[in-house]
Amino acid sequence: MDQSIVHFIQWVLICNGIYDILCGFSILYHTCFPFLSFFAKIHLEMYKITIYDDMTHRFFAYWLITYGMFRLFAGVFIDKNISLMASMTYFIEMWVFLNENNFMPMYPFKVLFVVLSSMSIGMFLVYFSNELSYDM
Repeated sequence: MDQSIVHFIQWVLICNGIYDILCGFSILYHTCFPFLSFFAKIHLEMYKITIYDDMTHRFFAYWLITYGMFRLFAGVFIDKNISLMASMTYFIEMWVFLNENNFMPMYPFKVLFVVLSSMSIGMFLVYFSNELSYDM
């Protein structure tokens, strides 16, 4: 496999993993650290209504941190099985936002962006997972 593709996959997974972890922590701690509120708003403002339930915010943050860690791990340790696990996080994220869009009013273009980008990255990882190995 072309090494530039492997490095691109690594870069996407590492950046997206760090981004998800940062967004999760910002939802948890944006009141303590106001500079984190920008990252908290990215995910929380996908809904047309404001969700005031603290527990829902915390669980959403834990979920972001969890799949962010899978993605970061998959970017650092390039391996077929780890990449397939990371691809599942993208498919789950896609399904969750499609499903949530049926229950809560959300901004359609934001949902469409998450759905299409998650589906694309997930399919990209499945397609190239057979080619990935530790020898880079």
